[in-house]
This record gives sequence, C-alpha cells and structure tokens, in this order.
Amino acid sequence: MIVSIAASIIIGSLLWMDREYAFQVQVSRPLVISTVLGFVTGNLEAAMLVGMALEIIGLNTPPVGTYLPYDESFCTIVAVPVASVSSGIIGYLPAAGFSLILCMPTLIIGREMDALLLRRNEKHVENLDNNWLEKIDGIMLKVLTKMYLKVLAVNAACVTLFCAIAYYMAPVLSETVLKVLAYMPLAAVIIGISGLFIGKRMRSRYSWIGAFILGIASGLIWIGL
Repeated sequence: MIVSIAASIIIGSLLWMDREYAFQVQVSRPLVISTVLGFVTGNLEAAMLVGMALEIIGLNTPPVGTYLPYDESFCTIVAVPVASVSSGIIGYLPAAGFSLILCMPTLIIGREMDALLLRRNEKHVENLDNNWLEKIDGIMLKVLTKMYLKVLAVNAACVTLFCAIAYYMAPVLSETVLKVLAYMPLAAVIIGISGLFIGKRMRSRYSWIGAFILGIASGLIWIGL
C-alpha cells in the first residue's frame, strides 16, 4: 500500500504539470488522472468515481485569461490515494464519496499553489539576460524541475495528511453516514450540472456554494433521508 501510494504521488504530480506548465496533451484531466492512478493504486473503481465527479465539476470552471479556477486536477491526485486507503476499510462506493468530501480543501490548495508558481515564473523572466535565447533549453529544464519538486512536496504533504485522517476516521463512520457517502459521487455530478444553470462559470464562491448545497441536498433526497 505504501509503495503504491508513493508511486501515485510521483506520477500524479507529473500528470498535474500538464495542466499549464508541460506537455499540454490533456492528461491532467481528472478522468485521465484517476484512470492512471487507479491502476497504480489497484483500486480502479473508486478512482473512476472520483475522477468522474471532479471532471464534471471542472467542466464549469475552465481557466480563461488570468482567472484561476478551483483546481480539480490537484484534488484528483490527492483524492484517489485517499479513496484507495479508505476502500479497504469501508468499500469503494463510500470511499469515493468520503475522499471527495475530505479532500475538498485541495481544490483551493491547488489553485493557490498554481498562483504562487505563476508569480515565481514572472521573476525568472525578469532575470533573463540578453543571451537568454541561447540558454532557453537549460532554463526551461531548470524551472520545470523546480516546479515539479514543489508540486511533489505539496502533493506528498496533502496525501499523507488526508490519508492519515481517512485511515483513522473511516472505521468509526456509522452505517447511515456510509450510506450517504456512497451517493456523494452522484451528488457531485449534480453539483456540476447545477453549475450550468447557475452560471457559465462558477467563479463566484457564492454560486459554487449554492451548487454544492443543491447537489448534497439532491443526493440526500435520492436516498430518502
């Protein structure tokens, strides 16, 4: 388990770099990340549920211009290992919902990390000399390596923290809570669809919270609570 989690951190951080800084072949989409990390962690079912939910949520918040949306890609690389840890304790359906709720703060952590990296990149541009064109390959490799190591460190810290929380919390969850958690991926899909009606892009924290409440309420109604 530890080896697979460590591998998912290394690979997940690399896939996240595709979001803006490298490759640019759309491997940073939640469904792609979740599929790859699902095979790495050996829990494809829970990983795909996490990826599906975050993919639909992310469709409403594309990065346009200087706007940085909530980072569903970073949330995915954290939530999939957490779901894998939880699955061995409570089953893959509740584990997927549990990881989605538990790792919700990483939507903001990823966005803030992205903003910090962008600001740091501006300093690199300012420090370029007149011969920068001759050194561009070395500069890019150095910058991308440093960025990857920073993403790796933040990802490792988040995965370690949330996996530890999941490991100790999952066994004490009641049957009713587990039943609700099993429907959270469905609720997340409803959240994403709700965003289409609330606005083209859920930039406002109030519209995002409104969609989240609507999705959770719909999920609870669905299971008859």
